[in-house]
Amino acid sequence: MYHSHLERQIKKHLGNGSIVDEKLKQLLLSVSRSYEAYERDRELNEHAFFINEQEYQEVNTKLKKLNANLEQIVNDRTRDLEEVAQFPIENPNPILRISESGEILFKNPTALELKEILWENKKYTISSFFANIVDKLKFSGSFDLTIKNEIYIFSYKKIKGKNYYNFYGANVTEKLRLQKQAEENAIRLSDFLESTTDVYYIIYNSNQNKNLITSQWKKIFGFDATKSNDIFSDKSKCIISENPKSHYSQIKKLKVGEEKSFLYQVLNSTTGQKFWLSETINKKYDKELKDNVIRGRITDITREQVKVMELAESEDRFRNFMDLTPVMVWVSNEKNIVTYSNRASKEFLGYELEKLKDYKQYATLVHPDDRKIAISQWHKSIKNKKEIISEYRLKDKKGLYHNILEKAIPRFFKDGSFAGYIGAYFDVTKEKVAQQHLAIENNKLELLTEHSPDIILLTDENGILEFVSPTAQRILGYEIKSMLHKRINSFICKECLDRLNAFSWLNNFSSKEKKFEYRMRKKDGSLIWIESSVVKIRNGKSGTKILMHNRDIDSIKKAEFNLIENEQKFRGIFENMNLGVMEVDLQDKVQWVNKSFELLSGYKLNQIKGKNAFGLFLNNTTERKIMNDVASQRKNKVDSIYEIKMKNKSGDLMDVVISGSPIVDIDGNVKGSVGIHWDVTQIRKMEKMIEEEKSMRQKEVMQATLNAEEQQRQLLGNELHDGVGHILTYTSLFLQLASSSENISSELFKKAQLKVEEALNEVRRISRNLIPPALLDLGFRDAIIELFNQYAQFEKIIFNIDCSSNAVKGIEFNAQRNIYRIVQELINNTVKHSKANQVNVVFRRTTTRLFIEYFDNGIGFDIKKVKRGIGLKSIENRAYFYGGKTDIKSSKNKGTHYIFELPLNNILNKN
Repeated sequence: MYHSHLERQIKKHLGNGSIVDEKLKQLLLSVSRSYEAYERDRELNEHAFFINEQEYQEVNTKLKKLNANLEQIVNDRTRDLEEVAQFPIENPNPILRISESGEILFKNPTALELKEILWENKKYTISSFFANIVDKLKFSGSFDLTIKNEIYIFSYKKIKGKNYYNFYGANVTEKLRLQKQAEENAIRLSDFLESTTDVYYIIYNSNQNKNLITSQWKKIFGFDATKSNDIFSDKSKCIISENPKSHYSQIKKLKVGEEKSFLYQVLNSTTGQKFWLSETINKKYDKELKDNVIRGRITDITREQVKVMELAESEDRFRNFMDLTPVMVWVSNEKNIVTYSNRASKEFLGYELEKLKDYKQYATLVHPDDRKIAISQWHKSIKNKKEIISEYRLKDKKGLYHNILEKAIPRFFKDGSFAGYIGAYFDVTKEKVAQQHLAIENNKLELLTEHSPDIILLTDENGILEFVSPTAQRILGYEIKSMLHKRINSFICKECLDRLNAFSWLNNFSSKEKKFEYRMRKKDGSLIWIESSVVKIRNGKSGTKILMHNRDIDSIKKAEFNLIENEQKFRGIFENMNLGVMEVDLQDKVQWVNKSFELLSGYKLNQIKGKNAFGLFLNNTTERKIMNDVASQRKNKVDSIYEIKMKNKSGDLMDVVISGSPIVDIDGNVKGSVGIHWDVTQIRKMEKMIEEEKSMRQKEVMQATLNAEEQQRQLLGNELHDGVGHILTYTSLFLQLASSSENISSELFKKAQLKVEEALNEVRRISRNLIPPALLDLGFRDAIIELFNQYAQFEKIIFNIDCSSNAVKGIEFNAQRNIYRIVQELINNTVKHSKANQVNVVFRRTTTRLFIEYFDNGIGFDIKKVKRGIGLKSIENRAYFYGGKTDIKSSKNKGTHYIFELPLNNILNKN
């Protein structure tokens, strides 16, 4: 098959006729493949454009122009070849007919121009050339010739039954030049992609031999992608910043035409180096190859990401440091709204400055005599984005005014846009005017250092002290002057100094901050534990300095030692307990168990240490869910007591009550939990036996109660029906006769007659309520229907019932009676309380259960607040008697929904 464009040209000129000449077919196929190669080259160029549009714009533009020219040339050559087949005389390509003896029998006008031929580095005339090669010709073939420094391809074929050959020539100089240029462009494209630090890839789903992956891939991920069976799966395995399976799933779910971006961290499987990567990926459909292709670009953003994390860390460190300083500090945004104020500000004002909407609210705290000047200074400085220096009296949370020196400097983003202010308030009430001016000129960092709770030291590169903060005198007892110009080593205990000097602690680090712990000697000779943050500061004028922030951690270290001692005591106590004790870490891996737990579980500590407790001791997902909930509570430092079924080494299940508590480290972080295990298996078995016996007794009492109740109802119903009912009937007949008498008021008797009939109907209704004779006369289904019809006559309620014969088939009489009473009680509740105008009842049966659903659209009620009366309790007891379940759902103005679930094996006839 030819390329679609070439196919259209052939049909245009040949119609449905076929090309007989084999050489022409081969030539057309060659042109078709060239065009297909061109289109693949164009697709590659499109990939390159996707990879780096800005960087590759110039090269890509040239390639597009080149490809456009190539397409035009190929189309021209195709059209020329089509015309050759039909019009050899007018064909712009040379066509000749050569006899078997080498004589030229025919030349078209183009061939007439061929005078001299270069072949195998020898020159020939046109006639001598064909005479020389005719003996070497096969039935068909082709060869290249150089004519006038241009390259021609001649295809020939001997005509059957004739004594001559037909030769078809084509000038392919331009085609070869374009092919060579396309190859060079492809090489330049490959070199360009390889020259970048990014990873580029093109991955085909089926045609994997077409895959393109740049060499940076192995540097990033550590494996050779060309040898991977599933590149994206192997790549996902290197991800350490998120769930690799989730990342792999997102790529697999990528749809054609969809593009996604990812940010993640990977670990090189070969070098162990970590990289932060930004990846852009999309999915296309290659129409030529009929295959899905995923294209992507991966950029190493480790340096940028580290800067982002360092910035966040620096921000946290700034906030923590500011909260420790006694100076009141605040930060505002570009709208001059305070976004942060430290702890000292809150302690002074009684609340955070962030709660103020604008400067006007803050201005109300300034003394009235200073307010106008202060506001004016603020406006002027803020308008010009200049430094703010202002003095005024400010009211504190107690209502007292303090002399405040405010200093704030504007902040700007890298692009020069205004970012807000950072400022500090200094309470200078007790200072002199000269000291106020001196404080204004002092560097902000120096002010913070002076008031820092840490001992701040500055030494030269040899460790000679050049600056000592006042805190040193309070903590160590030395006068500042006595410490200056001495080596820092002279204030450190010898044991700690030997350990520090072992690796040249003052010189063996860069400008990055490092932390050390050691003991310093106080003036009274005692030792105190210090945490020292050390950083090198390089200054071109004063040389290298070493800055130390020394924090007093003596109480923390003592607490650590006490913690270790207490943990040893804790282990000793638990070792001798009769209850099983187990300690796990945050991953629920066993760290330690006592002897009692070994006896309880059947495992020795060395058999289970480091293994997941869930997998060892939990039997099913229900127990695992309980433990997952407990683990969540534990991370929130919440104690818990719960009961689960635990599996021992033999596979037997035990009922175990566990009292668990989180284990918290010295920083207050949860690092695991400890649980005390009490085996209550035997206790639960005894409780179950007692409960079963209790349930059996309750059923027997309930059965006797229900039977007695039905007997009394039946007796009372018969009496009302046969006694009072007959009397009232006769009375009604008598009154009807009396009303026809002329001497008695007919109106009076009519009223009496209505009252008697009303009493008769009431007696009938009571009779039916007391005993449902319809169960014996009509059967269960029709009795239920008849019950609804009775109420429908007197109440403005629409009753809808769905009860097939199969749904209630085979239910024994006592069960029918109880179900009847349940429905009867539900109707009574609806009529008395619900104000409903519609009721739906459905009887539904499965292979094991009978479901009865009753729904009214009344006013509903709050189940939690409404006290359960005799009616509801009677309904629930009747269902419970047959081992059934009752579910009531109701809410205000949304009706009430009852669902009864009765086991069939408890209500069906045994026969």
